[in-house]
Amino acid sequence: MPGLTGIVGVSNSASKTAREMASSLGLGLPEEKISVAGSQHAAMAAEAFPVKNPRQNVFISPDGSIIGINGEIYGLSADDNCPAETFSLNDRAHPACLTYELYRRNGLSVIPRLRGAFSIALWDYPSKTLHLASDRYGMRPMYYSYQNDFVVFSSEVRPLLRVLPAHQQPDEQGIADFLFLGMPTGARTFFKKIHLMPAATILSMHNSRVTSTRYWELNFHSSKTPCDSIEHAAELFAEAFSEAVNDCTSDIDRIELPLSGGLDSRCLAVAAPPRKNVVTYTIGSEGSVDLVLGPKISRILGLPNSAWTITAADFLDWIPKTIFLTDGMYSPLDSPIIYIAERLTAGASMVLDGTNSFDGSYMFPQVLLDSFLHLQKDPMKYFLKICPAPVVGSDGSFPPVPFTGEYIKMAEGFLRATFNEVLSTIPADHKATFFDTLDYLEQSNRVPRYNMMGTVILRAFCEVRHPLFDHRVVDAVTTFTPLLRAKEKFVIGRYLRNVNLPLARVIYERTGLPADSGMTRQVIRYAETVFKRVLGRLSPSLKPGPKAAIDFMSFILKDAKLQAYLRDMLLGDNRGFSGYFSTAGLERLWAELVKGRKYHLPLVMRIITLKLWAHYFLHDGAWPDFKC
Repeated sequence: MPGLTGIVGVSNSASKTAREMASSLGLGLPEEKISVAGSQHAAMAAEAFPVKNPRQNVFISPDGSIIGINGEIYGLSADDNCPAETFSLNDRAHPACLTYELYRRNGLSVIPRLRGAFSIALWDYPSKTLHLASDRYGMRPMYYSYQNDFVVFSSEVRPLLRVLPAHQQPDEQGIADFLFLGMPTGARTFFKKIHLMPAATILSMHNSRVTSTRYWELNFHSSKTPCDSIEHAAELFAEAFSEAVNDCTSDIDRIELPLSGGLDSRCLAVAAPPRKNVVTYTIGSEGSVDLVLGPKISRILGLPNSAWTITAADFLDWIPKTIFLTDGMYSPLDSPIIYIAERLTAGASMVLDGTNSFDGSYMFPQVLLDSFLHLQKDPMKYFLKICPAPVVGSDGSFPPVPFTGEYIKMAEGFLRATFNEVLSTIPADHKATFFDTLDYLEQSNRVPRYNMMGTVILRAFCEVRHPLFDHRVVDAVTTFTPLLRAKEKFVIGRYLRNVNLPLARVIYERTGLPADSGMTRQVIRYAETVFKRVLGRLSPSLKPGPKAAIDFMSFILKDAKLQAYLRDMLLGDNRGFSGYFSTAGLERLWAELVKGRKYHLPLVMRIITLKLWAHYFLHDGAWPDFKC
């Protein structure tokens, strides 16, 4: 479902401009599907009431104030003065109007109490102030650009480019972050003058002043007694998770559920209210464990399942589409959800996504070993552990190919600045343990930026909700001891055992162990993996391979059409990037990849992503064709 656009500060043409911006949302909105709320100097636009799941996303009040919402609001959390409130189904169909009424009664203090996943734009006409607000995890992006005499904002970058100068200056630091770390960090995008709203933040813009208020922060050092019992943790998780799922599903009859071999999606499958119509989907490349586990889980729960084998042709098909939808800031290697999104039936109204908030990219035994042997004195290692497949070493080393010496020198400065900026954000009390430092870095950096992009892809086709990112679930997990915060391995396994024992006995694809395996068994299995990784440093052949649902390397090595496409993209048009790469370096990179050196794949796909981004966003290339 396309999001929200808006502009404040222009004369006479605000409504027209907002409408033109909205036409670029999602896969393109026709004129008749755009709803605009505007006045002379300010306007916002979004998709008009759809037949399915109607939402009033923009609203203009009698005093000239305007509010727009991208996402979902389910109710209000309790505070010291007010009880918790749940929006009625009618209220949830009119969130913009209701949220504005709450703002008039309570001011900006209402924002931290809103339950849901949202970004909000509110033009307070009497005070001539624009407020932009995000949910705790920033699951609904809001990009903005503050110009000399106006502000534009949008849930996607493309609409902003219709208002701003045709060729915005690229942000070299954001691009370097993406190439070497796998994602832009902080508020950066690929454009210098376009910024991403931080999570849990309210930005207030009045005249030329911008003030920022952070209204919530991760806190692993609560004044409450830390939860150190796995059974108690499972109970806390179950209570919070049940409330979150009920909130997410109360207004719908049908749930679409991507079902993998992991634990998150099976938790959603078992927690879905019994009277809801749940349809599941599983994907994986040939031989994938997911293609076995997804249907098996569905049979245990009596749910229909569509299982599809992903091919090289499918991967080739979604490469340009995902780059286009995510404004170039997400690798196609991380985007297979688009395969399901394009195949949702006409009756699909809501996807429950199993993405987990606390799903550490590090393993407990490795953390324990590193801490015990004091291997982690270099703080750069803290940061790189939470980055998606970084291609820069903790010692500052860069890949030998394909960059020019001049670009490496420039990138070193960018990454040093990024590194210092990120580490400066860690609160002092989160530096006490390696666990807390890693958790804080991951939850404040990779998790919001990375998982937000999966939401962006799904929302182009259907509404999506994330119960595992609900604030009640997150608040429960932050009370767990560091070991139990690896809840996907321990706490969720115990939760599944308590609610559906047969489901808990189905293996978890990443470990090959039953989901309810005891902590000792899980730790031993991960210790084995760590040991093999250590051996892998001595001999790459001994390093364990990742348990991936989709074998992209096999596609590339075996499919001539895909291989030719990637080669042409990698070695072809270098417009705008001639100073980045050497031709000989790119050719060597490709030659090593097709020899089976799969550790080059993330970098190859990021370079291709960058080139396609330039095609769509700098050179006005034609949009890719979608199946919807």
